[in-house]
Amino acid sequence: DFGLAKVESARPANSQADTSVALTAHGTVLGTAPYMSPEHVAGRACDHRSDIFSLGSILYEMSTGRRPFSGEGFTQVMSAILQDQPTPVTEVRADLPEGLERIISRCLEKDPAKRFQTARELREALEELKVQRHAGARGFAGAKGAALAAAVGALAVIGVLTLRPNNPDAVDRPSDVAAAARKMIAVLPFENLGAPEDEYFATGMSEEISARLAAVSGLGVISRHSAAQFAGTLKTTRQIGEELGVDYLMAGTVRWAKGEGATSRVRITPQLIRVADDTQLWADTFDRVLEDIFEIQSDIAARVVEELDVAILDSERQRLTDRPTENLEAYQAFLKALHRSADYRQLENLRARLQKLELAVELDPGFTRAWAWLVHAHGQFYTFGYDRSAEREGLARDAMTQVVKLAPNSPEAHLARGFYFYWISRDYEAALREIEVAQRFVSYSVSWEGYALRRMGRFTEAVAALERAVRHDPLSSNTVKQLGVTYLLLRRYDEALNRFDRSIALERDQASAYNYKARVWHQTGDLEAARAMFERAPVSARQDPSYLFWQEIYEGDYAEVLDRLSGLSDDWVSGGIRFHPKSLREGLVHQLLGNVEPARAAFQDTTVRLEEKLRETPNDEKLQGALGLALAGLGRKEGAIRAGRRATELVPLSRDPYFGLVHVEDLAWIYTLLGEHDKALGELETLLSIPSFMSIPYLELDPRWAPLRERPKYRELVDRFGESGAVSEPAAPG
Repeated sequence: DFGLAKVESARPANSQADTSVALTAHGTVLGTAPYMSPEHVAGRACDHRSDIFSLGSILYEMSTGRRPFSGEGFTQVMSAILQDQPTPVTEVRADLPEGLERIISRCLEKDPAKRFQTARELREALEELKVQRHAGARGFAGAKGAALAAAVGALAVIGVLTLRPNNPDAVDRPSDVAAAARKMIAVLPFENLGAPEDEYFATGMSEEISARLAAVSGLGVISRHSAAQFAGTLKTTRQIGEELGVDYLMAGTVRWAKGEGATSRVRITPQLIRVADDTQLWADTFDRVLEDIFEIQSDIAARVVEELDVAILDSERQRLTDRPTENLEAYQAFLKALHRSADYRQLENLRARLQKLELAVELDPGFTRAWAWLVHAHGQFYTFGYDRSAEREGLARDAMTQVVKLAPNSPEAHLARGFYFYWISRDYEAALREIEVAQRFVSYSVSWEGYALRRMGRFTEAVAALERAVRHDPLSSNTVKQLGVTYLLLRRYDEALNRFDRSIALERDQASAYNYKARVWHQTGDLEAARAMFERAPVSARQDPSYLFWQEIYEGDYAEVLDRLSGLSDDWVSGGIRFHPKSLREGLVHQLLGNVEPARAAFQDTTVRLEEKLRETPNDEKLQGALGLALAGLGRKEGAIRAGRRATELVPLSRDPYFGLVHVEDLAWIYTLLGEHDKALGELETLLSIPSFMSIPYLELDPRWAPLRERPKYRELVDRFGESGAVSEPAAPG
C-alpha cells in the first residue's frame, strides 16, 4: 500500500479479504484497512507522512506479533484507527527497547505534523537505535529477534522509499526535505571583553554552543564559518537574519578573569533574539569558575531548545550535555588549533595547527574531538605533499585508531574514519559513508560529502551536495569557491564565475579564488579578462607562489615569471594537486625561452632533489609526475615516460577522477617535450571528453602545446571539442 492514496478515475476492484477495502467512487480511498492512516481513512488529502503511519503499523506488528488497530469488521478497524491509541509495544512485550516504542509511537501519531516528517528522518532514528544496541544500551538483551527484525525490515522498506530511482526526492537529505519545518538559528561570535589574546576563547564559546545545537534534529543551525563573518558587525538583527536565512540569533559577551593566585572565572551573557521583530526572547548572565565552562555551554544550549519549543531525542540531549575533555588546558589548545580559518595549505599554518592538536591530546589522551582533527591535520600534511612518509601515514592511522578505541560509535569516530579514508587511504566510498553519518551530529562535516563525491567522479552529485553545504554555511568563502571549482570542471563557466565572485566578495585576499577565476577566462580563451581581474585584486592576494604564474606564461612574459620565482623563500611550490621544486618551474620557463644551459642545470638539480625524496617515498605520485617532467626536459625519454605513467597508475582516473586529472595532463606534457605528439594528443583527448580543466581555447593559449597544433589529430580535436561548454558526466576511463 505504500504510496497509494487516491484513485483519479473509477475502477472496479475485488476485495481479497475481510480486512481489505476497494471503493470505486471518484476521490475515495483504496487500501488495506489495518494499515491505513487516519487521514487516509477519513478521505482527507494524503502525503508521504501517510506512508510513515502505515510503516509504523507494520513495525508494530513485526515487533509484537499483533496489529495496532483491530476489530471484527471493516467499520471497527476504521474507528480504531481514527480514535484509539494502540497499546505500547513495551507493554505487549516487556523485552523490547524503549527507544523502539518511541519510534513506533511517533509513526502512529494521529496528527501528521507530529510524525516523522521524512522517511530519512525515520531511518536515522532506527539507525541510531541500532548504534545504541551495539553500544550495549539497556533493554536490548532480550529483544534481538523482534526488535532487530523490525529495524532491518524497516530499513529495507525505507531504502525503497528514499532511494528508489523514480522518487523525485531520492537525492534529498533531511536538511532539504524538512528545512521548512525546522527553526533556523545562527550563533554569532560572542564578543570578547577580556584581553585580545583571549579572542580564541570567546570564539570557541559560540562555536561550542553552535555545535551542541546542531545535534538537535529539529533545529537548523548555520555553520560557525558563516556566523563568524558577523564578528563586530554593525548590521542590524534583521539584516543579519536575512543574509543568513535564519529565524533566530544568539549573541553574547565573554569575559575571562585570570587573576594571579585565584581561580579563573568567566562571565558569559547570552541572549536569544527573534529576527522578525528584533525581540529578545531570553537573556541571562553566567558568572562561574572556568571549570564550569562545559556546563555553561550545555545550560545555554538547553535553554535555547526550551525557549524555541523544539522536540529533542534522548541521544540529542546527551550531545547537549557533552564534556569533550576534563582538561581545560587541553581544551584551550584545541580551541586555538581551530580558531579562525587560516589557509592550512600553507606549511607554517598547518604546522602550527598540528602542534596545538598534539598538545591537546598529550594533555588529555581521551580527548576524542582533538584526536579526530589530528587525523585531519596529518592527512593534509600527507596529501599536500609536505610529508608522504610511512611515518606520517602511521601517525594519521594511530590518531584514527585512538578515536575509535575511545568512542567507537561516536560522531567523532565516524569523522576520524572519514578523514582517514579521504586523506590517506583514498577510499572515497568509505569516506562518504562515514561522513554521511558524522554530518547528522557535527555541522562542520557537511561540505565533506561534496568533496568525497567529487573525488569519486560523481560531479553532478557533488554540485548538489556543495549547494546544500552553501545553504548551511552561506558565508564560507572556501565552500563557495569549491562549488565554483566543481562547476569549472563541468565547464559550466557562468556558474563557476558567479561562485568565484561570491567567494572573493566574502574574502578578498585569498589568492586561490583569483587563480581559479582566471582559469575560467583561460579555458574560454579570454586572456585580457583574466589580466584585468588580476590587476583589480588586492595586494594581499598576491603572495601565493602560483599567483600570476600561468597568466604570465600565456602572455609570454617569461622574464617576469623567472623574477617572481627567484623571490620565493621556499624551495617547493605546493598547489594541493601538484608539488614542484622551484627549480623545476625555473627549468620549464628557461626551456620556453630557449635558454638551453640554464634549463638543463635547473632540470638536473630538480632530478637530484626528486630522486632523493623518492627513495624515501617511491609511491608519491606528485613526485613521480614532477620527476617525469624534469627527465623529459633532460631528454631522458625512457625514465621520463616511466615516471609520468607511474603517477597516473598511482592515482588513476578510475580511482580519483579529480586529482587524477593533473597527472594525465602532466603525462601529455611529458610526451610533448619528448616529441611523442600523437601520444600527447591521446591523453589530451581523454581530458577533453570528461569533466576536467582542459578545453580547446586553453590549448590555444598555452605555449606548452604549440608543437601539437599542426598535427592532424589536433585539428580533429578542435572540430570535436571546439565549442567546449557544459559537459555531461561520462564514466572516467580506466
